[in-house]
Amino acid sequence: GIEDLAIGADWARGGGKVWIACLDSSAEIIDVQVLDPPGQAPGGSRFGTSIAHVPGLAAAGSGLGPDRLAIGAPQQAEYGIRRGAVWMLETEADGPPRRRPDPPRSELVDSGGQLYGWGGQYGGNPSVPDQDRPTPRKLEWAADQLIDLKVTTHVMAVLTGGSVIAWGRNPYGQLGNGKLTDRPAPGKILFPKGTPAMLQVVSANTHSLSLDVDGNVWGWGGGSQYQLIGGEARTRPAKISFLADKKITSIAGGYWGGMAVDDAGQVWEWYPKVVRLVDGALLGKQVIAVAAAHSVRMALTDAGEVYSWPRGGGPVLAKGSLKGRVAAGIGATYDCLYVHTSDRRTHAWGKNTHGQLGLGSIAAVDEPTEIISLRGKDVHSIAGGRNHVLMLTADGRVYGIGANGDGQLGNDDWLRDRNRPVLLDLKNVTRIAAGENASLAVVGRKASADTTGR
Repeated sequence: GIEDLAIGADWARGGGKVWIACLDSSAEIIDVQVLDPPGQAPGGSRFGTSIAHVPGLAAAGSGLGPDRLAIGAPQQAEYGIRRGAVWMLETEADGPPRRRPDPPRSELVDSGGQLYGWGGQYGGNPSVPDQDRPTPRKLEWAADQLIDLKVTTHVMAVLTGGSVIAWGRNPYGQLGNGKLTDRPAPGKILFPKGTPAMLQVVSANTHSLSLDVDGNVWGWGGGSQYQLIGGEARTRPAKISFLADKKITSIAGGYWGGMAVDDAGQVWEWYPKVVRLVDGALLGKQVIAVAAAHSVRMALTDAGEVYSWPRGGGPVLAKGSLKGRVAAGIGATYDCLYVHTSDRRTHAWGKNTHGQLGLGSIAAVDEPTEIISLRGKDVHSIAGGRNHVLMLTADGRVYGIGANGDGQLGNDDWLRDRNRPVLLDLKNVTRIAAGENASLAVVGRKASADTTGR
């Protein structure tokens, strides 16, 4: 069915034609018709031969409103803006505009920050799905609209207006667009009309989660074994039913299921055939953030304590090098855990199969241990992939540790794992994301980056 109408004028060549494009719910152009002036558009709006006669369209690329498509024609090509999305329509010699197969820009459009990617195909270079990138490369999309960014085999991002976009692998419907085909460029998640703005997203292995401003959690993708929505696989978002009577403040997700913190500071966890309130040592604690990966779970309390547990196990207070310190942030990879503390120190523990703990070896570590080489670096954000981790410092620098078989650490030394932190060439980074074998970073307006990897 028709979701929207786009109205524009073909004025680049002075032809004076008016065209009307019909768009479906996925913002795909499903029909284009040309009216020779004087023409009558649906609804009785009459247009003449000049673009000046199109109400509200003062210049190329200007908007007709939040649900309209405005058209201009610089350099004999029409550009449209619909709900923040930018499309390009090529002008045929003797006919109406036609949809370009691969739009050169996406919904990540702004004049400021820039998105960089490296490693696995959908992190390193989404426009070339079979090509990995061992060093950071500037992607086609600007990115300072982002308020959240996550990646596994698909990328999820929340824009400042609360809409959610995604691209990458999609065999389980985890892109939320009603389809099961991969998508190499960003496109909107199709939430029901009237859905509140989103705050946070989770990109899990075969499913996706999001949290809206009213405290509702949404899920889509893999079905019953992931405990998403009534045991059914979904290619479009629906609310997580067992959290419907709770106001959620934070979410996280690993390969299976997810975690949520409610407004009472309680932690909820779900994974194959299990939904539970995590109690034990967390009873009476006010949890403010959670982190999850394949087999590990973490919780950070308002008192700066960190609790960890294996999936299905009971939470235990993390001690070791954390004893007497106040935790400021947490993160996790497949089977490793990370904490940065208020005294500008970073700590890690876990199985360490690829040296991702950053301690100089691949030996497993049972309790929190400080990463000495990061002391004083003021890490304030941690993003975990499958077997690699990225750490963002307060001055906008990024360190990578662990597996590097797909270039996910972003340095020249491709295929060589690193058991100590490696400093990337990117500067003035404002946000990072890591997942599976891919890495992403948002670089600020005044940022610089060596994209050659030298």
